[in-house]
Amino acid sequence: MPKNPPMPTEFAQFLQDLGIRSFDHLSERLTKKETSTPRGIHGLAARWTSLSRAEKEKFFKLVISTGEAIIAAAPAVVAGAAAMRKSKSTRAKAADAMDQAKKKVENAGAEAKTRAKKITKKVAKKIMKNI
Repeated sequence: MPKNPPMPTEFAQFLQDLGIRSFDHLSERLTKKETSTPRGIHGLAARWTSLSRAEKEKFFKLVISTGEAIIAAAPAVVAGAAAMRKSKSTRAKAADAMDQAKKKVENAGAEAKTRAKKITKKVAKKIMKNI
């Protein structure tokens, strides 16, 4: 199976900038609204606004790396699912393909998981302070 090349740095940077600007715009709109938005959404928007640029970049780097891990594993997952449908004799091959997909996600996402835990803890602490 051909290996997917990594996402170009320029495209990842574009996605990161686009996401940050979009969330900034959305949080700005939500914090200005009075009653039509649920209370929790206002708090979330306020939290996003209070994050530093570096924290916002870390968040979107995590989102992008998670997406890359999913994309990297997708062909193996599809191949495994297709093989499972064919016959009982190919189920072992399908199980192997699924195991390979899991390993790809674990390997590609190990660093992302570590970053996610750090960011999640930090954001959760900030949110809990304002509740």
